[in-house]
Amino acid sequence: MILFRYFAREIFLTMFVVLTIVLVISLGWRFSGYLDRAAAGMMTREVLFALMAYRIPGFLEIIIPVSFFLAVVLTYGRLYVDHEMIVLQACGMSPAKVVTMTLMMSVIVMLLTAAIALWIKPMG
Repeated sequence: MILFRYFAREIFLTMFVVLTIVLVISLGWRFSGYLDRAAAGMMTREVLFALMAYRIPGFLEIIIPVSFFLAVVLTYGRLYVDHEMIVLQACGMSPAKVVTMTLMMSVIVMLLTAAIALWIKPMG
């Protein structure tokens, strides 16, 4: 249980950082296109921010799984570089247990993405 919390903290923290960076870049890119329309007088400021708020669930639907994948790769890569995985295997932790913990975290991410795709995004 302690190892699961350690892996989950490392993966979800990395996922949050990757998600934030990619979301800010995506929203900035989209915002610049909408800002061009607002500058031309085709939409007001309120419509601009409402439109951006409605676009966020669509971005999250795509970005969350990708950021989770990158977080898993980066976290386990760091654990192997720091020889933590070798120590865990020497203490008797099998690679199947590591995969099981990763799959449990991926179910959480899957449920979050499904909630966004099936309930939150259609409301907007």
